[in-house]
Amino acid sequence: MMTNSHNYSFFGQKSALFIKSSSKNEPYIFFQCIKSKNDGSWEKPSQGEGKIIKLSLEEMIMILQVLEMKQSTWSTYHSFKEQNTQINVNWDNKKERVWFNIGEYRKSLDIAQIEIFKMLLNHMIKEKVKFATSGVFNKNQYNTNTTQPHNRSPSNRSVNGSKKPNRTIIREEVISKGKSSQRNAIDDIVSIDGKLRRETDKALLIQLSNQNEIWIPKSKLHNEIKTEIDQSQTFLIEKWILEKNKIAT
Repeated sequence: MMTNSHNYSFFGQKSALFIKSSSKNEPYIFFQCIKSKNDGSWEKPSQGEGKIIKLSLEEMIMILQVLEMKQSTWSTYHSFKEQNTQINVNWDNKKERVWFNIGEYRKSLDIAQIEIFKMLLNHMIKEKVKFATSGVFNKNQYNTNTTQPHNRSPSNRSVNGSKKPNRTIIREEVISKGKSSQRNAIDDIVSIDGKLRRETDKALLIQLSNQNEIWIPKSKLHNEIKTEIDQSQTFLIEKWILEKNKIAT
């Protein structure tokens, strides 16, 4: 059974990558990137921070080609509101991690994350080929708030019309229908130092730096956790959980 929407996040210590598809009837997905600030907080998409790019079916397939090691690297160039963004996906030299470079944002995925990414892309490509190419579309699906027509084909010309050799430029449009859905990524994630005291199947008991202890559901943690008891480490936790338990952030 195919679901209508998808939203999955890959968090690291300093950066995060979200994969978003608001409808199986749309022949594209969104990548959303955020990074941590110097004070330990994360960029907030709701305040216009971070980076969002729209990827076509063709681009999804090319990324999958890299993840499946059918080619070592793939790159393209997006133009949106006179801002140009270079996008590159490549394996590291040891073939242990894949790097996503989207403008100034960099995020690497380990082997387990790569497998999840591959399964997501395979699934979304299949459902979008089936439903987004059926010829039945929502009449508002391609309404945009720009004056340029929707351009599905690559272009090798820059915004000012000068030709750039060996570079594919994809012109993005703002999709009015999906604008709010692009902001649905987690806005408030904070970094907390502490120690793991106990672990169950669904939660961790964390001792904070002030010696207070708090149970945190694993689903609300957004980084890899060291399983050794009483080892100091950093936890990326959804802010509302801490506020609910009156933990200062």
